[in-house]
Amino acid sequence: MTSLAAAAAFFADLDELHD
Repeated sequence: MTSLAAAAAFFADLDELHD
């Protein structure tokens, strides 16, 4: 997994939690 993909997954997860 590239760091970009890791960052994208991280921010997507944060967005779900913060909803």
